[in-house]
Amino acid sequence: MGAKGNNSYNELMIRYGYADAAARIQEHFLAGHKEQAAAAVPDQLARELSLIGSEAALRRR
Repeated sequence: MGAKGNNSYNELMIRYGYADAAARIQEHFLAGHKEQAAAAVPDQLARELSLIGSEAALRRR
């Protein structure tokens, strides 16, 4: 999640309604705990931003 003062990924998460998760992820990342930062990404956010699933499931979305 990069620099604390200017981070487009953090800002995007906040705009999508994940401010608390963005803060936790950034805290872990800046402390050098990259695995904890990755684990703190909400599953729902990953589903909203990614094409995950079968072709049929994606077409239903």
